[in-house]
Amino acid sequence: MMTPIKYCIFLMSIFVVLVGCSTGSHNPTAKELLKEHPDIDILQYQDIIYSKTEMIEFEAGKGDLLGEINKRKTTGSLFKDFYASKLAKGTKIFAVGDDDTFMLIAEVDGELIYYKALLEG
Repeated sequence: MMTPIKYCIFLMSIFVVLVGCSTGSHNPTAKELLKEHPDIDILQYQDIIYSKTEMIEFEAGKGDLLGEINKRKTTGSLFKDFYASKLAKGTKIFAVGDDDTFMLIAEVDGELIYYKALLEG
């Protein structure tokens, strides 16, 4: 049988291990991003925020049509899939041709605009 002191030390060591193993990190939310950077160009797809990127390291064309922007929203509260901070309602969103799930393409007046997933870790 464990003494109260040994039992307390045992519980504290488990607590330390559990706290140490939890990273506490998460993917950025629209609310966080728009609060810190009100002019950021983002959209949400499958609960992941994507940000406009100018640096494309490869040539990638449009893949499958994923949907259209449902709403332009400049605040992060209640930001949902197919909401965007800059893109107009009705803008078509495509997968990248090589099935890269961390990039999306928006087509605006025939121009392809690339968006990169903002993932933590």
